[in-house]
Amino acid sequence: MKRIIFLLPVVLIALAACNLDNSDYPRRIHFGVDGGIRQVRGSRSTTSLTICPIGGGKTLAVMGDNRFGEYKDSFIMAHDWLEVKGKGMNGKFTITAMPNATGHKRELMISGMEMDTPFYIYVKQAGH
Repeated sequence: MKRIIFLLPVVLIALAACNLDNSDYPRRIHFGVDGGIRQVRGSRSTTSLTICPIGGGKTLAVMGDNRFGEYKDSFIMAHDWLEVKGKGMNGKFTITAMPNATGHKRELMISGMEMDTPFYIYVKQAGH
C-alpha cells in the first residue's frame, strides 16, 4: 500500500510531463498568504475540470458531472480555500484563493480536459 501511495504522485507528474504545452494553461500558480485571484486561459474549449489533492486521493470538486455537455453559460466549483469560476466552454476561467490563516502551506491540483488533451494546474498557497 505504501508503494502505491508513493508511486501515485510520480505517475501523475509523469502524465503531466507528457503534455508539453499544457494547453497554454500555466503549470503552477502560487498565491501568497493573503490569497488572490488569477485568470487563466487555454488554447481551446475546456470540456471538464476537477479539483483534487496533489498526489491523488478523492476528487474534491467536479464541474458539470465531469463534462460541460449541457453547454452551461457559467460555472462555479469550489473546495475549502480554492474557487474556480468560468463562463461557457471558452477555456477561460478565474482561480481564487482565500486568505490562509492556517499557518501551513496549502496545495491542490486543478485537472481538466481541453477537447481531447489533458492539462494540470498545481495551485500552491504559502503559509505563515
